[in-house]
Amino acid sequence: RLGGVDAVLHVINANMAHTRVMEAACFLLGNVASSEEGLKHIAKHGGGTVALTVIKSHLQDAELLREILFLVSNMGQSSQLQADLVRAGAVEAVIQVMETHGTSSEIMAMGCSALDNLIGTSEGDVAAHKQQPPVSKGAFEACVRALTKHSSDPSVVRRSAGAIATMGAIQPRSPLLVANAELID
Repeated sequence: RLGGVDAVLHVINANMAHTRVMEAACFLLGNVASSEEGLKHIAKHGGGTVALTVIKSHLQDAELLREILFLVSNMGQSSQLQADLVRAGAVEAVIQVMETHGTSSEIMAMGCSALDNLIGTSEGDVAAHKQQPPVSKGAFEACVRALTKHSSDPSVVRRSAGAIATMGAIQPRSPLLVANAELID
């Protein structure tokens, strides 16, 4: 008998061809992932792997991707899920979604939020901060593109600025940040 998160992940896996079913399931999991307990259940049942499978399988479906980016953004708040997702290529997958759907302010905002949470570390988590990999040029450029292309959208501006600030906290002397100081200010 399936319960909770496991049941929703089962629905996603069983309905990979039915994007509206997956969209609703990802929205539901995104909300579950907004709590610490929900994040533990998602991690326990392999939610990160399922999320990446959905992204890679449905790169052209903007509505589904918006919900999966919401889920990935929330999953990035768990250090366990964050590490699993980053190791499995989530940063690159999010960048690819942002490149494919650069005209969508919703996708760009959620993509920046996801990158922010995948790249950042929990406040006070000094050990994780020291182990943080260098910020990728692709992640920085994706957030800068979002900021410049959608500068009139407050959600994109707030989320891209947050992601860029996180990158700056990780690598304050990064040549990428120094070279774009005027834009960032």
